[in-house]
Amino acid sequence: MRLLQRFRNRIAHHDCLLKQDIAARSDDMLLIAGWIDPDAERWLAERTRVPTLLGTRPL
Repeated sequence: MRLLQRFRNRIAHHDCLLKQDIAARSDDMLLIAGWIDPDAERWLAERTRVPTLLGTRPL
């Protein structure tokens, strides 16, 4: 949870995310959502754009 809190703060403060493992943090968020409510995890997984956006970024 602390890792996600720091990640969220980086986003909220418009810090550089170039060295962040965004895919891993997205997976972490889905995992935690599933702990809270499996339906919430499914709902979020169906709507997330993270994998699509990561697939279109330049290498």
